[in-house]
Amino acid sequence: MSSAQRDGDDVTVMVCAHNAAHTIGATLASIAGQTIKPAAVIVVDDGSTDETSSVVEHWNGRLPIELVRLDPNRGVAAARITAMDHTTTDLVATLDADDVWLPDHLTTMLATFARAPGIVAAQPLEWIPGIGVALRGDPRQNVPPPAAQLRVLLHHNFVFSGTLFTRADYERIGGYRADLAVGEDWDLWIRLVRTGISVTSTDHPTLLYRLTAESLSSGYSSAPSDVQVMQLALDDAADAREHNWARRGLHRMKARLALSEALEHARAGNTRAARRSAAHAVRGAPRVAMQAAVLMVMPRLGIRARDRVATPRRRVKRS
Repeated sequence: MSSAQRDGDDVTVMVCAHNAAHTIGATLASIAGQTIKPAAVIVVDDGSTDETSSVVEHWNGRLPIELVRLDPNRGVAAARITAMDHTTTDLVATLDADDVWLPDHLTTMLATFARAPGIVAAQPLEWIPGIGVALRGDPRQNVPPPAAQLRVLLHHNFVFSGTLFTRADYERIGGYRADLAVGEDWDLWIRLVRTGISVTSTDHPTLLYRLTAESLSSGYSSAPSDVQVMQLALDDAADAREHNWARRGLHRMKARLALSEALEHARAGNTRAARRSAAHAVRGAPRVAMQAAVLMVMPRLGIRARDRVATPRRRVKRS
């Protein structure tokens, strides 16, 4: 079937969940409300200790759903690999267990894929329940031209987690790496783009990306895995130019890790260790360097500034 003829029969929706009982019902309802129905929905319950599986089972008969349980919890990479192992369609659409699709999401993703086969990245609307919904700028501007995508990916991950891609491309490069605790999707995009596959953004937002105080305050929690992703990219670099991009990316990720460690020390009241770690972060990206400089001089002020940034604020939805 050509890309122009694709419909929901070509798509499996992949949802990985851990202790998501309070959100996954809305997530599955948003799949059921699509204008194009998917062929299958694979939900991997990754060792949940709440009622996640029970909520999912309530959707039997209303969605073409398959529930796969992992016990004990194995982490997001293992859950994604398990979900992919259960897919049989040509295309896979990813959805986090706390996010929500707008009704035209799948239609929009498939139309974008028909125009530009490869990796399709959704445009999200930030959603803080009880506060509001906002669009920060135009997410399409975050996706660079194809010729620049690998270089930018080795700087930061610009691909939103809600994506559509082919199972054949995924299998051709070996799929997710099981040894990555976090960042398995970023690593996948790097390896796919390295082979010549391009990332394309949809032309309008179709997904509500749920944010909480916890998710906003966890800005540098992925730093250790980000370093690992960049080290793998450096090890796999195909030429000197790519090696240089990955080396610079690794330097930036190590600065983020040092800042994360400085913040932890400062919160624990260990100002000497905080300053020592911050000194390794001042040569990072401007935002990282600025926070590191404050921590070096006034650790307590640096923590207060970080907490203010992480506090949800009421936002006005843009027209």
